[in-house]
Amino acid sequence: MDAETIRRFIEAYNPKYQWDLKIETVLDMGPIFAVRPGKVIGVDATPGEFQGSATRWQFGPN
Repeated sequence: MDAETIRRFIEAYNPKYQWDLKIETVLDMGPIFAVRPGKVIGVDATPGEFQGSATRWQFGPN
């Protein structure tokens, strides 16, 4: 993963999780993988809510 992508990740991650993650820390963690899903399915696991709760997102090529 290139430095620009890591910088954008850190800029989004730090405010969301009230963290002070640094680029150097991320680079020292070892291999970094970016996952770009083609399809995501979400369901409500609350008892009695599973049926009919499925939502699907499909993503096209980037």
